[in-house]
Amino acid sequence: DGRPQIVAIAGEAGVGKSTLVRQLLPEVRLRNGHLVMGRAVEADVKPPYGPWAEVLGAVRSRVDATGREWRELPRLLPSLGPIRAGAPSDGSGSKYVLYDEIVDFLRLAATSCPLVVVLDDMQWADSASWDTLEHLLTQLEDDRVMIALTLRAEDVNADVTARRRRLSRDERFQEIQLQRLTRDEVEQWLAAASQGQELGDKLLPALYRHTEGNPFLVLQVLRSLIEDGEILYADGKWTWRETSGLRLPVAVSDLMARRLERLAPRTRQILTTAAVIGRVFDIDLAVAAGAGTEDELLDAIDEAVAAAVLEPSRQDSDRFAFAHTLLVDSIRATANPRRLRRTHQAVAEALASRSPAAAAEIAGHYDLAGDAARTFHWAMRAGRQAKGVYAHDEAMSFFSMAHRHAEAAGDQLESALLVAQVAETAGRYAEGERLCNQTLAELAESPDVSSNLRRLRRHRERLRQLQGQSSRQTLEAYHRLLDDAEVAGDEAERIELLMTISQAQARLGDWPEAERVARDAIRRAEDLGDARLLADALVRLGATLVLVGNQEALQYYERASSLFTASGDWYGIVRCQINAGIVYSLAGDTTAAEAAYQRAVTLGREAHAPDVGGVASLNLGVLYMKAGRYDDAQQYFEEARRLFTQVKNEPHRLATLYNLGHLARERGEAERAVAWYDESAQLARQIAQADVEIGAIAGAGLAAWSLGRRDAALHALRDVEALIGGRREWWFQGRELVEALRVRSLHAQVGPVLAADALARGVSAAEAHDAYGAAWLVAELAPELAAAGAGAVWELVAKYAGRVDALGYAPLSRRYAALNRAQRLASAG
Repeated sequence: DGRPQIVAIAGEAGVGKSTLVRQLLPEVRLRNGHLVMGRAVEADVKPPYGPWAEVLGAVRSRVDATGREWRELPRLLPSLGPIRAGAPSDGSGSKYVLYDEIVDFLRLAATSCPLVVVLDDMQWADSASWDTLEHLLTQLEDDRVMIALTLRAEDVNADVTARRRRLSRDERFQEIQLQRLTRDEVEQWLAAASQGQELGDKLLPALYRHTEGNPFLVLQVLRSLIEDGEILYADGKWTWRETSGLRLPVAVSDLMARRLERLAPRTRQILTTAAVIGRVFDIDLAVAAGAGTEDELLDAIDEAVAAAVLEPSRQDSDRFAFAHTLLVDSIRATANPRRLRRTHQAVAEALASRSPAAAAEIAGHYDLAGDAARTFHWAMRAGRQAKGVYAHDEAMSFFSMAHRHAEAAGDQLESALLVAQVAETAGRYAEGERLCNQTLAELAESPDVSSNLRRLRRHRERLRQLQGQSSRQTLEAYHRLLDDAEVAGDEAERIELLMTISQAQARLGDWPEAERVARDAIRRAEDLGDARLLADALVRLGATLVLVGNQEALQYYERASSLFTASGDWYGIVRCQINAGIVYSLAGDTTAAEAAYQRAVTLGREAHAPDVGGVASLNLGVLYMKAGRYDDAQQYFEEARRLFTQVKNEPHRLATLYNLGHLARERGEAERAVAWYDESAQLARQIAQADVEIGAIAGAGLAAWSLGRRDAALHALRDVEALIGGRREWWFQGRELVEALRVRSLHAQVGPVLAADALARGVSAAEAHDAYGAAWLVAELAPELAAAGAGAVWELVAKYAGRVDALGYAPLSRRYAALNRAQRLASAG
């Protein structure tokens, strides 16, 4: 009836999670619905979106998408046809397009009938599958969709716990915790299974002692007793030979092995191949892998089904599934290791021949078979596939697998470079650096000085910088790498290095050198004829010019935007619009800035790019806050916060929380400002954003001061002074809050004259970095200092009064107008 739900069923192995979900099937059929299942697999390296690929394939027949063009979904569902021409193949597109297309596809299926999606064994799911589930829940509104996921409690790790906690914030989420059966419940179950007949007073305690109420084990123990002749059905009743005792293995694995031993030797051999394929296996694939002839497989399957070891797949008559994962584990554990490796080799070769697109599974089998050369080939292929669908954690795992099996120096370099690139995107900086260090150490004596070696060194420095290496150290390292690239004549690498050097110079405040290097990068990219490098170099120069207030940056952003448009790079286009908005804002052209940000917001929505769309919304909110349009600012800050929460971008979510604190303080809502700043400081501490943490603590101190909480404000000042330490020249966004808090403290403790001197120094420092921050400092502190007799502040008021009007900062303009009136009254008095 259009009320989406999500239900998690959690419990230990064998407690009945999947069995409970299967009870939905007749209910769904009664409502003319469709139940589909996707399973996550237990593997060291998992195929990305594995459960969702199964689900999408199962609902394919229910989807009428006539005339619909899919940009990204064919990467997961090839039956939809070829990938749209011009779509990025290197993972540079938007993963949110893929997520949204998965949502649309399920919605189309749900229009024809109610849809129940079962995601089984999600404790083993890859991160991309979890991301898809979380995104889906934010999009479902009145769709006839229910999601049911099962979780094996003993295999739930910290990441899965965090994922489940996030899901639980949705009011539509419910969780069923399945417990073992009690002694009374086992007794009831036994009575029902034996048609009310008494099996003896001693069976129940013995049975409960061996199984502790685990339903699957209860069933397996009873089957073993029946097959051993310990429980008999004769003369219309069940009896247990009490005198025989209960001779059963204590360990679950031993019990499973004993159940399997009753099968014919040939059946067990065939089931070994099936278990290597997975819990669910295809008959034709098993035949191709050498398990036996088709007739032999069918005979083995019939025997295993009769013994309740296998069960038919409801979605495909050629596929069968083991009744429980514990049976698969038992078969693999008892197989001869050498035979197991040969079977993995055979399965890999069969998959490579029949389903070459299944690179992840093929790589995994070759890895377990110990075939280094083939593992490298297929792991690289699987890594690129994963990167192409934005599954960066999985891509990193596959490239790392390839690196472990790389034998030639060139292969080691190629795989290590891909690990480094994906590690940066995935935020796994330390792991990426470790592998870079390992590879470079192993190849230290190698004569190979290829481009990949130089690129690997550059990426190592990037990873180090992201972990806190100083800009000066990074700059020195980049210059050494630049010398190597020049000697080798590697022009593309030289351009990349020039751009990173320009960025490092800008961070050090050397604007002329940053501009010179960026212009050199543009010239070289033009000569090379590389459009992508040229577009990036243009953006780099624009960013450098913005920092010194040079509106020439606009022409570079416009040119870069044209190049991004030609290549279909939506992210690049939106970035250019946002940067153009920053240029206009700094120049005081708030109308043009607003238009640029609004275009960026619209483009972000059209491109299904909530991350850059959120950045546009955040910038628009800041613009409206400075212009005094507080309600509009609140709306866009909330939109940015929603988007950054959706995409789990904590640094940008932090920036939004921080600005919500500024907005509350500007609106005179001091209590709310303290709350926002406290939340910002806590998050900043968690993700190691020291500058924002300092600014948030100072903001909370200023808000506390306005509430009359002087002790709290002075405590905040002590905290920020300790965090800044000896870095007195360090200016960052929010440093003006620190200066304001420091001046207020000096005013209260030593008087207005020294406080006015401190204000002048703070304004001078701000002037070089942030004109708005300098003007705000004067407007914030001049009234109280002037009232206390510090007449020197009137020079600062006169200096900035005209500027704020030109920049369009309405609230500041009103404050300066009030200051000018106060000065005239003071003079007249």
